[in-house]
Amino acid sequence: MNEAMAFGGAIGATPDTPQVAFTFNFLETYRQLHRVCPRLSLEGVSKALLHLHKWPRKSHLARQLSGAYDAYLAILRLVELDVKGTLHQNDIQMQAEHLCAPCMYKLDNETPLRPSILACMDGNNSLKLIDDAFKSGQPRRDSHQLKTFRFLEPEEVDLYKDDVANAQAARRVKGSKKRVKMKQDLNKCMDHWRNAGPEARKKMVELFAISGIFITLCQHGHVLVMCDMIRSGELMKYPIAHVNYLIDKYGTDIGLAYDIMCAFMKT
Repeated sequence: MNEAMAFGGAIGATPDTPQVAFTFNFLETYRQLHRVCPRLSLEGVSKALLHLHKWPRKSHLARQLSGAYDAYLAILRLVELDVKGTLHQNDIQMQAEHLCAPCMYKLDNETPLRPSILACMDGNNSLKLIDDAFKSGQPRRDSHQLKTFRFLEPEEVDLYKDDVANAQAARRVKGSKKRVKMKQDLNKCMDHWRNAGPEARKKMVELFAISGIFITLCQHGHVLVMCDMIRSGELMKYPIAHVNYLIDKYGTDIGLAYDIMCAFMKT
């Protein structure tokens, strides 16, 4: 039945014998609205639908809408994969190199820019996830993996968790007058930045399993790479992992801005 409804521009709320269906136009409208207003929830949209159709309250409508929306997003991902396959753009490196045309498209005999890419990175604690230990009921594990080359998994980020301690140990072993002068200048700068404090202070309350995201954008607003901040504040392992990714994908000719670059340079 869902296949027949799809030809009519709608998708059912359940895989078999659906009683409620949502149009593709409505689901796409919500997708675009949610992109610019992440606070717009499926629960809120389902209530708006009830008001529009003058229906009594139905608590299950949000769950039905959620199922249909998940199916719609899965369809979009499959269509995108088919398009990339037809255009021979399945290679991850190729996708990364064509992410932003103004930054990455190169013309023949073009004078290279120095730096070739301008980008900025920072952390944000708006997108939190409450730990299951503080929720009521039985937790439901989500085994889905985000199919994108832009997202770094926690295991990839944790490869650099000891880099700060190792760098500090190396500085104690080997020093110079020039290094001492630079360290003094950086320390003055770091005193004015809360996020540039010691790693031990960058804790997050136990309530949150994910405390936010760390993201890198090019100057045109395209997301180059991102990762979750897990049970912590803005630790140095996050920018280190991002810089390592950027160098692997785009080389070293990158101009990168960071609000606590003074602390990052010491690492």
